[in-house]
Amino acid sequence: MDIAAVLSEDMELIKEQLEEISGYDFAAHIAMRQQELRLSQEKLAARCGVARPSIGKYLGSLAKPHGKESFKELGMGLGMDETELNHFLLANGYPKLYAKNPLDLACRFVMAHYSNPESIVEGYREFLRVEKLDLMRLRPATERISTGAMSGVFAGVTSAEGFAAFLTRYGKDMEAHDKFYIPSKDMVDFVRIYLGDQSIHDAYVTRELPVTIKNLLYPLLAGKEVAVRHLRGKLIAFGLYEDMAEDEIDFMLLSAKLLPLSEPQTRADRVLLTALRCAHERHPYFELRNATYALARLRETGPIELQAFYEAKRRRAAEFVEYYEKPGHKNGADQIFEQSYTDFAGKGIAHYIRDILTLSEERDILTRLEITEYLTLLRIDAEE
Repeated sequence: MDIAAVLSEDMELIKEQLEEISGYDFAAHIAMRQQELRLSQEKLAARCGVARPSIGKYLGSLAKPHGKESFKELGMGLGMDETELNHFLLANGYPKLYAKNPLDLACRFVMAHYSNPESIVEGYREFLRVEKLDLMRLRPATERISTGAMSGVFAGVTSAEGFAAFLTRYGKDMEAHDKFYIPSKDMVDFVRIYLGDQSIHDAYVTRELPVTIKNLLYPLLAGKEVAVRHLRGKLIAFGLYEDMAEDEIDFMLLSAKLLPLSEPQTRADRVLLTALRCAHERHPYFELRNATYALARLRETGPIELQAFYEAKRRRAAEFVEYYEKPGHKNGADQIFEQSYTDFAGKGIAHYIRDILTLSEERDILTRLEITEYLTLLRIDAEE
């Protein structure tokens, strides 16, 4: 058996997973809403505030909007209510509407009080222009009022004047805006576990991290705002380079208020999650090594919650390794995987996922558009 046979074996499991669970399809979602609204591409484009060719590309799975604001406007133009728009944002890699985000509050206000669905996007843009939201003035976050309490107060805002008064009163409690995320202390502590005593530059060199990930780590570890666009993919890619399990990747995503990997909405996420599980089942030492290293770091720096998290992980991983090493439990495919995608070969899970995604495209299981972001972050097109 060679590595191609191992990849093919794993691809069969992935295909079964995709057949059992229908993943989120952006193009199909747009087409369904278009049918419900009974609009031509031209009229839908006008309603959503985009050029007509853009709608054609969306429907043809050739492109997606850029940035959370564009997704919000598209969702509003497609007649989504707040709950539907939140699902739409999460499914496409963005945080749902947030009570401490002034642009999200403006979106919620317009959806609740704007009476003409045909021109709601135009109305939203006009509202932002008139209100002139001074986003720089509203930073940084101070956490002086809870998110729930702020949502409760906002529920009573029914006029543009009331909205302006709300921002004046609570502006100091806002957390940046749609384009940025301010890392929580939990996120910073978690990422520091994996970098250890290495500088970001040293990690970049020795671990072959892409420049994109390196550039994310500098502001993230400093607790400064990072761009929301592609943040979910970048955090997932960082987790893959560090051989993390899905619960560790989920920890980062949930800290950033993003959809966890363990709740895949897209076909690409389903392929990635299934492959990640295959990798950890084929080589349980990934999880045991990470948990052991994390605990050594956490005993020096804390926090207690993360210590408990990794104590449980180490116990589970140790039991799995013990079972794995019993005669007959490690098969030929597992041995080939170990020789190809572990420290034995100087590679890891990121290389394995990269090869699985490539194979998925070659076998017409996923399209290039579906996996472009992950392929780029995993440097699939770069020379080795």
